[in-house]
Amino acid sequence: MNHKYILFLGDCRFVSATFRLFKLPMTGPTERCQVTYNGGITGHEKGLVFDANFTFKKGETVEVDEETAAILKNSRFAQDFLIRPIGEKLPTRGGCTALQAKDIITDPFQLAEESDHMKSRCPPDAAGGCCDTKKCCKNYN
Repeated sequence: MNHKYILFLGDCRFVSATFRLFKLPMTGPTERCQVTYNGGITGHEKGLVFDANFTFKKGETVEVDEETAAILKNSRFAQDFLIRPIGEKLPTRGGCTALQAKDIITDPFQLAEESDHMKSRCPPDAAGGCCDTKKCCKNYN
């Protein structure tokens, strides 16, 4: 960045964030759920990067919070996921508990800072969250 802009802007930060909004019913899942993506979304057959917190790989069971479970259950994505309350645990292949692996990110500035931090430690194929077997992502937590 040009030095004169730094002097002018000071400690100003900028981040661009896109938010997907979902209209949910007043009642919905009141507990965390396990979801399994079936690969049914065209162009995302192997996996779906849902948001900053969740990447779903086809056939892999992932634990999600109540709000994410409600979104998946009540949106156009419902037919592409098997959704079960935690009480009905499925046998998992590699069993990923997303909520234990990382905190839910809601602040876009926090996401930008963490993304910059991860770029210096993880190879490009480590993208998609820290629910992975890669050593660099295990060290992240």
